[in-house]
Amino acid sequence: MIDVKNIISFILLIIGLCFVYCCVYAIYQFFLKKEFSKMYNIDKMPKGFTIKRTRNEYNNYNLKYPEWKFSNKNGTKDKRRKNNYICWKKNILQYENFSLITENPYHLILLVNTLRLKNPQIIIQMNQEELKKYDKAMKHKKIIQDSYNIQNIVKKFEDTPTDFENFSAELFEKMGYETTVTPKTNDGGFDIILNKNNIKTLVECKCYKESHKIGRPIIQKLVGANQIEKADKMLFITTSDFSPNAITYAEELSVELINGKKLLELINKYMTPQATASALHKSEWMLNKEDICHYMPKDIIDYI
Repeated sequence: MIDVKNIISFILLIIGLCFVYCCVYAIYQFFLKKEFSKMYNIDKMPKGFTIKRTRNEYNNYNLKYPEWKFSNKNGTKDKRRKNNYICWKKNILQYENFSLITENPYHLILLVNTLRLKNPQIIIQMNQEELKKYDKAMKHKKIIQDSYNIQNIVKKFEDTPTDFENFSAELFEKMGYETTVTPKTNDGGFDIILNKNNIKTLVECKCYKESHKIGRPIIQKLVGANQIEKADKMLFITTSDFSPNAITYAEELSVELINGKKLLELINKYMTPQATASALHKSEWMLNKEDICHYMPKDIIDYI
């Protein structure tokens, strides 16, 4: 005959031991996090971390991005499948004799950035995402340094003319605008949307050789696009120049024109050599939430 009392007592014992273990582990985590925070001058540890001691001293970190158990080709949730859920993965920072683990990649980024900025002596190796961002920032900085004549600008973008749009957006950002670059597949007659003081401006960008003349038809395309967008202003920027007919048409429709000469003036004013020193500040290559969003499905971003 089964002794029910003994079984109940055994179950209660197991539950009690589990409770004691959880309490001891929580206390251990509390003091270990407090020790880590004090050692490395951190005011507050991000949520969701577990921490443990380790014999290894790798001083690096890696990111693992969450994904849906059942996903579509673009990584978003397959709503046709039942019991679909997000699979979270371990994101690990190994620094000196500590190993810090979280399932949220953004929380790990916050911790790494805090350590680097508050403790200049701390060296945490760049991960793959940071190396890509660093290379991109260096290339962009070199483009700016080399862009003090039209020939250099055209040469930089002749193989990838759509990158001239990003370069132009960077220039407008230096001028105090909020910028949105339209997708490369966009054929709506404009490349950038500017916003400043609640004034919306559509911008079309063309990177051509100095000898090329922008004609009226391309400007008409921008005007046509604005009939749908209803922006307050329109602007056309190019490395070349405009034909007399295009200039007359632009004046009639209040389209602002920036030719190669004016473009260089703006570059020299807002993108000075002092502002483009060869060294990169940490903030230029350290990751942020926007950076890691490119590695995750859109419908998971709100969960991090």
